[in-house]
Amino acid sequence: MYSFITAFDDHIKNKVIYDYNTIEGNLRFVKNKSIIIIDVIFLHECFRRRGILKKFLHHVVNSVKIFKFKFMIQSVLSKILYEYLLRFNYDGHTFKLCKDGFLLTN
Repeated sequence: MYSFITAFDDHIKNKVIYDYNTIEGNLRFVKNKSIIIIDVIFLHECFRRRGILKKFLHHVVNSVKIFKFKFMIQSVLSKILYEYLLRFNYDGHTFKLCKDGFLLTN
């Protein structure tokens, strides 16, 4: 079974699987060649206060530096996630709210 980080790494490497059921929840990627887009990010309630999302987003930022791609989260339906993405800041990277979702910027 995948974790968020292994699902993300697998998607970066082969871009074949787009819908992952992970230990922590669900990730669904959108088919796009120029940007990695997560359309659905759902974290099971028992994992919400363990810092898993924070660790996952830090891993995404580190991957962006290495592989030089753009990253976006669409369809943010949770007020908690929405507010977290607005205040997220790691190593100079933040999320900018645009018409399509939250775009990772540096």
